[in-house]
Amino acid sequence: MSILNIIGYSFLSALGLVLLYVMSRVVFYAIFKSFFDAKQHSNKKEEEDENH
Repeated sequence: MSILNIIGYSFLSALGLVLLYVMSRVVFYAIFKSFFDAKQHSNKKEEEDENH
């Protein structure tokens, strides 16, 4: 393997890891946001108490 192949391969694998990380974060955030919104609707009074 030449140096260029090694650099290209490590770059691609790093890019894949970053994409996986970003996608998992986006999915987790979407799930958390929908869960938080649902909780917020049912617990409006509690949130108002926390704000004061």
